[in-house]
Amino acid sequence: MKTFTETIDWALLRQQKEALLTIPEQLINSTQYDALQGVLSLIDHLQDYAVWSEAVTEEVVFNMNTDA
Repeated sequence: MKTFTETIDWALLRQQKEALLTIPEQLINSTQYDALQGVLSLIDHLQDYAVWSEAVTEEVVFNMNTDA
């Protein structure tokens, strides 16, 4: 049975995180900004935990391949 971190599509999560990071602060109010920061923080922690727990390699989670 796969673990939680093994079921995550890390490439898709990276793309989604990048999309969230491109939202201009001027287009959202402070409540939306706080919510966005919370979601981004959650993604950061998921990524860090996956690598820390050695469930997934750093290369898979963060796309550290220099050829990409």
